[in-house]
Amino acid sequence: MAQQQSLVGFCFSAVERLPEGQRPPRELIMQWYAVTRQIEQRNMLMNRRSAEVYHYFIDNGFKAAILKGQGNAHLYPIPLRRQSGDVDVWVVPSNAVKEWNWNEIRRTVYAHVLRECPDEHFSHIHIHCNRWKDTMVEVHVYPSYLKDPVARKRLTAFFTKEAEEQFANVVTIEGETFAIPTVKFNLVFQLCHIFEHFITQGVGLRQVIDYYYQLKSLSQEDSFMVMETLQQIKMAGFAKALMWVLHHQLGLETEHLLCEPDERKGKLLLEEIMAGGNFGKYESRYWKADSTKAEHYYQKLRRLSRFLTQYPGEVLWDPMFRLRCSLIERSLKHRLKGDTK
Repeated sequence: MAQQQSLVGFCFSAVERLPEGQRPPRELIMQWYAVTRQIEQRNMLMNRRSAEVYHYFIDNGFKAAILKGQGNAHLYPIPLRRQSGDVDVWVVPSNAVKEWNWNEIRRTVYAHVLRECPDEHFSHIHIHCNRWKDTMVEVHVYPSYLKDPVARKRLTAFFTKEAEEQFANVVTIEGETFAIPTVKFNLVFQLCHIFEHFITQGVGLRQVIDYYYQLKSLSQEDSFMVMETLQQIKMAGFAKALMWVLHHQLGLETEHLLCEPDERKGKLLLEEIMAGGNFGKYESRYWKADSTKAEHYYQKLRRLSRFLTQYPGEVLWDPMFRLRCSLIERSLKHRLKGDTK
């Protein structure tokens, strides 16, 4: 279960504290310890790469902040034991002003990456950057997104308003320096990120535990602002589901909750977490490995329909959102051909 949820290093800290008579067999402990050491070493590398990615974009005329990953890890009791993934970085041109033209920002950022790394895959939300061969890097123009157009517009306005504070929030982690978002920003952004994974492919406990430690670091004053923003972007219902999992399953104290937990929505979220594991990689109820493109699309719709009664807005807007993304990506490919010559 720890492997499926990407929590091997995190859980090993608990195994170490067990009395001698309650520990697993020595062979298993040694295997677990070896994997945990690999996770710690990988985190040291990821801290270095996060700093390198950050400074690369700063030196090339952009503003940047490292999302999730190492910024979440430094809140953990043993930061090096949080299992790392890739490096996600939020990037905008340094001359961007408050009244941002998001399409032009995306075009500028993508064109720069493609000049450095030709033929990289990109979507409306991010572009890969393969300058670092041992680390996957995703360059984001939007930290996250929602499918409901009203909620998405409000979320975009929130990102625009809060951006400068995030790019200025420079920290030093394990001797490496880079910018990361503030806790109050993360609690809005990462809840949207968790939600999107929850309804599209699956979400694991690692992301929920990230949120746990963000909440533990939040001031009471900022918690009101966070909840007000979540209500504006129509995410209050999902926040209640997440609070139920955090309080009733992970033991988060009542004073750290953003709102009253919702048991019905919370149990559905917990069921999906335990069935699919990290990013839904172990999900077997919907996906088939040998599916055709049409079958895979049907499987996605079948999975989405499960959430229709609790989250109708995001589910019903999904087809239109996918069409919009497809049109944006087609236009980008055409325009970027000229920009990268």
